[in-house]
Amino acid sequence: MAIHFQPIRIEDKEVFQRYQTQGSRICDQTFTSLFCWQEFYGMRWAVVEDRLVVRCHIYGERRIGYMVLPDIQSARFSELISALQKDVGDTVPTLINLSEEESVWLEQQQPGQWAFDHNRDYDDYLYETAKFQTYSGKKLAAKRNHVNKFKTLYPYTYEPLTGEWFGDCLRLEQSWRDARGEDSRQASAEQTVISRAFEHFDALGIIGGVLLVDNRPVAFTYGSPLNEQTFCVHIEKADTTFEGVYPMMAQLFAQHLPDQYQHLDREEDLGLTGLRQSKESYQPIRLEKKINAVMLDPTRLEIIDVWESCFGDEKPFVHSFLSRYYFEDTAFLHREDGRVVATCFLIVCDTEIGRMGYLYAIATLPEYRHRGIAAKLVLEALDRCRALRLSAAALIPADESLAAYYGRLGFIQGPVPVRFHCDLDLGTGFPEQDNALMMPLASLPPLPEQLICTPLM
Repeated sequence: MAIHFQPIRIEDKEVFQRYQTQGSRICDQTFTSLFCWQEFYGMRWAVVEDRLVVRCHIYGERRIGYMVLPDIQSARFSELISALQKDVGDTVPTLINLSEEESVWLEQQQPGQWAFDHNRDYDDYLYETAKFQTYSGKKLAAKRNHVNKFKTLYPYTYEPLTGEWFGDCLRLEQSWRDARGEDSRQASAEQTVISRAFEHFDALGIIGGVLLVDNRPVAFTYGSPLNEQTFCVHIEKADTTFEGVYPMMAQLFAQHLPDQYQHLDREEDLGLTGLRQSKESYQPIRLEKKINAVMLDPTRLEIIDVWESCFGDEKPFVHSFLSRYYFEDTAFLHREDGRVVATCFLIVCDTEIGRMGYLYAIATLPEYRHRGIAAKLVLEALDRCRALRLSAAALIPADESLAAYYGRLGFIQGPVPVRFHCDLDLGTGFPEQDNALMMPLASLPPLPEQLICTPLM
């Protein structure tokens, strides 16, 4: 029987609370986060095999993922997976936001059937609330100094965040976006999420605060409980023309939280360098890992065999790559004798010269080489680049002979030093050797001295 996944309504909060236990450990599992972000991720929910499951779009809406709310009373996965396999149809199920313990349980119950991927960019930062209340200790001295400077410079007050401040806070958030030139889909969605949170503020049980200077909001924050001891900070925005405004806002908010919340979860850094430095500077006690698991079907297992034979990379790296970047429309595979014998993957990247296609893991099993198979796959990938209207295609040859080979296929511009903004090493393993050959597919601006590539999942 098909699973009936339904939208998350405000009335469903009581149902979610019955399933949310002390096992809940990340902000993604709070009802506030699920309710407010559901349209962006296409979230729907159902109870499956007595587990609450949230179905959502992941990797830029290219795959369906299932987040199973943790159950400390049960570690059963087999019956649940069977039901999700029927729901996902012709593809394979992907479980998202597993804890390390849950990933161990899954591997024990279904050994060798899953590829696990941990992406540091999405780990939640966990802190002691008391540290924010005082900024005590040598490592937080800079925060104390910022707070003291703020107190000296500005006549401030702190108020609980209530409806009278919602309009001012939305305007402050818009100013924050304008100052940073934030116009991405994610940033626009965040504004909608804040509006949705304000609209259902009391029903969601949100706690927030607003920092005022001369009775004008210069910062606001809000969040919701994750469990009895941990409070999640979902949003924090400020006018940074006021020196020390963020440490001041964070401290005042922590001081006004109910005493039961001994820990603060301040969400992930998304791999953004400045945000990571900021979150680390507050001295987290640990990072809460989020692990994704994709089921290994025969094709993925055959790809792993080719990869290990040709490159010798360790299995965790290959699993992470397949979890994030293997999609049928950008994976070019050659089959013979009933199996995959050659591969070429297209990774779309944002760069300074526009959206570019990066060709990676071009490999052929030794016994099938020198027959033009790799060239065929590369040309297929280039056709896909053109269909996607990408500005250029690029690849990194392993040696001079391969550089000459790809030159004959049209990769003639370069070599250009490249760096990947990604926690996986998508280059050679030696940054000084990561020099790409380019094939322009449109009119390009002058190439930079180093091309920064942000892979899109």
